[in-house]
Order: sequence, then C-alpha cells, then structure tokens
Amino acid sequence: MTPFLMMALACVEGVQEGQDFGGGWTAVIGGLDGGLIGTWAPADDDVWTVGADVDDGLGAYVFHYDGVEWTRLENDIEGNLWWVHGDDFGNVWFIGEAGTIARYHPDSGFENLPSPGEINLFGAMAFAEDDVWACGGNNLSVSEKQVLWHYDGTGWGVPAGFENTRDTEEVLTKIYGTSSDDMWVVGGPDQGLHFQDGAWSVQDVGTDQFLTTIHGNDELLIAAGGETHGVLVENDGTGFKAVDMGEIQPLNGVAVHADGRAAASGWFGSIHLRDRDGTWAPVDEVEIRSQVFHSVAVSPGGDVYAAGALFGVVDIYDGVLVQGRLPE
Repeated sequence: MTPFLMMALACVEGVQEGQDFGGGWTAVIGGLDGGLIGTWAPADDDVWTVGADVDDGLGAYVFHYDGVEWTRLENDIEGNLWWVHGDDFGNVWFIGEAGTIARYHPDSGFENLPSPGEINLFGAMAFAEDDVWACGGNNLSVSEKQVLWHYDGTGWGVPAGFENTRDTEEVLTKIYGTSSDDMWVVGGPDQGLHFQDGAWSVQDVGTDQFLTTIHGNDELLIAAGGETHGVLVENDGTGFKAVDMGEIQPLNGVAVHADGRAAASGWFGSIHLRDRDGTWAPVDEVEIRSQVFHSVAVSPGGDVYAAGALFGVVDIYDGVLVQGRLPE
C-alpha cells in the first residue's frame, strides 16, 4: 500500500450530508459507501455527480440536483462511472470502467450502449445527439493504452482521420472543446492532442509534468495535474504557460466559468479558486484530508461542486460532494 493510501485510510473523517465547513462550503452529499468521481453543472438547477457501483441493486451512483433536492437515479449500469456530460438535446452521457457507456434522457430513462471494447474511459464531451466523444485507456495494455472514440448517432468507434503521435503512452484522461472542431485531449506529460480545422495535431502543454484534466471557455483553457505536487497551466490563445501555484497537492479536476473565474480540486481535500483577475487562492475552510477531490464543476451562477472519494487498492468509497461559491 502506498504512503498516500495509508495516510488516507488512517484519517477517514466520515463526512456526512449537511456538514458545514464554514465560509459557505457544505457537504451536499456525504455518508456514502462508494465514492463520487465525476460532476457536471450545466445549470444552477441541473447538476450531476456520478461514481462507484456499490452492488446494491440500484446501479452505479448517479445523483441529480433539480434546484430543490438531490435524488439518486436508479439504473442498470454496472461498474464505476468516471465522467458525466450532456448535449443540448436533454441527453446525459455516462462513461466508466471497462468501456461502460450509457445515455439518459428524462423521457426515456437510462440506456446502456454497445462499446467498442472493455477499455477504461475517463473523459467525455457531448456536442449533439450524434456527436459525442470519449477518451481513456488501459494502463497495463500494450495496444489500448490510449483510446479516443466518437459516437455518430449509430455507434461508437475510432474517429476517421484520428492520429495519435504523442511521445508518451500514458492514457488519455480528459477531453474538452468549445465545439466539435476545436477540442483538446490530455493525459500524461509534455503533450496534448488538439483537433482543429478537421485535423489532429500534437501540441506542447507548457509543462513536463502529468496533466490529468482540462477545461475552459471561449477565451481561456486551463489544464491541471501533477504527481508529487500540483501543476496548472493556462492558455489565453497564445500557448500554454505554467502558473506559479506554490507547493500544492496534485490536482485532478478543473472547471472554468464563462467569465474566467475557475476552480481546481485535488488530493487531500484541496480546492483552489481563480478570481476575475486571474489570481488563484486555496479554500482553507474545507479540511477533508482523507479525500481526493477527483473532479470539480462550476454552474453558470457561480456554484462550485467538488466530488471526492477514497481511492483504495480495490474499491472507491466514502463519497462526498462539497458545494461552495466562486469568488465574487
């Protein structure tokens, strides 16, 4: 067992729903057996978080907030879910371990979709009902370390013309784009993949450290990661440049508001916020040192949601979703 896992297991705090951390930060979901991994907030009254399959007969964790209350949605998805994202047509997409792909629509419910293979999927981006992307890979595989799949309305497969010539074989972990003709994919050190004007290219990402996630708006891209310490790079259209964050924990999640404010989350319950001037500062009120905040989302109104879990050797457990606000 790694030192990180031993420390995590030694200080489980058992965060419960409703726990108030102060400073406007609250655990809106807590006390779960399984972990929460991904979150998405397309509207103030439309927020999603997903995570582990605890084998309780209700399917993998899928929670939804409608502006009034959080509800767990029963489904028949098997395996842990790593990400959630939706299109503008009411479809919400879920991806996860061993090639799990599912779709939800409020009129028709959940539907499991055929997958090209049993490959772990970590990131997804949906632009339309017939234009959805997912990335991932299997660390122990020789031929499936890096996968990128596209859904065209009839089925999933490798997109035409896709070429991955990165120097690293690290798995692809997250994908983000402002449109289906301007997308970025990251995972591992040194290089990211960029799709623009109908072609893929390998691009420098401003750091030789691992990047695990990327998000942005029309004018700003932010990618984050790290191994022994946190790393964050920003791109305002002139290329990625490293941000001096000081000595911080490795980061797993980042989300950027339309106005440039942002949130990043990571190991040992760490959350950092970016103000309108571009200055980052840690959130000191949330002290959940047993947790890894794997993802973070920001709603249009400025609400911040950080999804966390304990990542054990076998299981992902002790899920929590913490809510706060972006700086005004």
